[in-house]
Amino acid sequence: ASQLDLVADKPERWQGILSSSHQNYPGFISMLIANPEANIVSASPISRLMTQKMSEQSVNINDRDYFIESFYNQRLFVSSAFLGRGFGNDAIIAMSAPFYLDEQHTQVAGIVEGSLDLAQFSYIDQVNEYTDDESIVMVDEQNQIIYASQKLDLKPLSQFNFAINKGVYRANLELINIHNTTSIVPEYMYAHRELDNGWTVYILKDFSPLLKLAEEQMFSSFIMLLIALLCTFYISKKLSALLTVPLEAVANQFSQSYLEQSKISAIDDSSPKEVFSLYQRLAASKQQLIAHQVELEETVAHRTAELEKANKKLTELVDRDPLTGLYNRRYAERKFGELVDFCLRSDQAITVVLLDLDFFKKVNDNYGHLAGDECLRNVSQLLQKYFKRDIDIVARYGGEEFLLILPLSNTLHIEHHLNGFREALSQLEITSPEDKQSFSVTVSIGAITANADYEAELDKWIKVADDNLYQAKQQGRNRTIINIISD
Repeated sequence: ASQLDLVADKPERWQGILSSSHQNYPGFISMLIANPEANIVSASPISRLMTQKMSEQSVNINDRDYFIESFYNQRLFVSSAFLGRGFGNDAIIAMSAPFYLDEQHTQVAGIVEGSLDLAQFSYIDQVNEYTDDESIVMVDEQNQIIYASQKLDLKPLSQFNFAINKGVYRANLELINIHNTTSIVPEYMYAHRELDNGWTVYILKDFSPLLKLAEEQMFSSFIMLLIALLCTFYISKKLSALLTVPLEAVANQFSQSYLEQSKISAIDDSSPKEVFSLYQRLAASKQQLIAHQVELEETVAHRTAELEKANKKLTELVDRDPLTGLYNRRYAERKFGELVDFCLRSDQAITVVLLDLDFFKKVNDNYGHLAGDECLRNVSQLLQKYFKRDIDIVARYGGEEFLLILPLSNTLHIEHHLNGFREALSQLEITSPEDKQSFSVTVSIGAITANADYEAELDKWIKVADDNLYQAKQQGRNRTIINIISD
């Protein structure tokens, strides 16, 4: 860009400077110069520009980030990795900068851009002396792989998916898995550093040599331990000849094999006083331990039962609406992802429904809030009667609104089923608990039925259902409006 500043008013010299620069930096697949109208006026290799001219097509790059950032924001720009357009479809990184007509850098004459081939990053492995079990991975700020050592078998522009290993190995090392992210055995030790431009460099070292070394050390330790045990056994055997028979008898009294063979004590008051006293103290201590163990087991069992009961009650309080007994909005949002996965496996549709009671405020105003609560409970019971499959989720969405999530929906019958509920509700008589007056309510329904892969987020489904609910209200209430999306 600094060279082009000198000849910014002489476009006929741009191509020569660009070609010369490209020869000095062969790592770039292509270079180009664009004028303020975003038309490419110079390119290297020049054959690409000639091809465009022969096809009588001018390449305009006004929608490219590297043009927008350099021309309008007047700054040096380094893009994320992407596939090129217009001048090839290689995996590249675009670097661009503006050049100016004046020394004050106030009037941009154009921008110069270079497309760096991602394969050029293999030079890192060539000039750095890593060991055979070390590799490098470089990702951009969007976690796309810019470069990975060939032996890692990671494709450029793919997402760098990895899992920090917290498995069975306790080590003061950062461990990572990139091929089998669910394995408890780490694949690599790693270190990483974030660069000033937002990229991150990972240095990976194969964990298997360290694991093999640990196994060898463990085997050596086992052999040494075995030798130590044999030596200890030999010494203990020699020392056992020095132990007294009464002490051996006391030890036998409390061995499991002896207790299984005989309940009769071999130690009595005719035994030496010291041995008999020791036996009595050990026997008393054993009985106390047994009694304490039984008491502790009973206490633990009782506390466990109480804790399970409390946890069950707490779960219901968290997931259930206290007034209607229906699931709450939080539960529905949490379970939606599981239902989507369930329907994706069998390529089935899901229906999401929003129901809003018509003129519910008048119920509270005319009959009181207790009547309003009774109305919500009656509507909830009718909903559970009509949508009673184990996989159906019937939830109170808020106020007088209800949310239904109906997996494995039949697109031919779902609207009829919703209308059946709507008509049944309009005929339901609700009695006010205060003055015993009877009244009824109607409901407006907005729904969407689509394949499970329509959207992963529940909010997108609810938005369509809410728009349909609004249309139902606008068209006079007490009606059902549903979108059935086949693709």
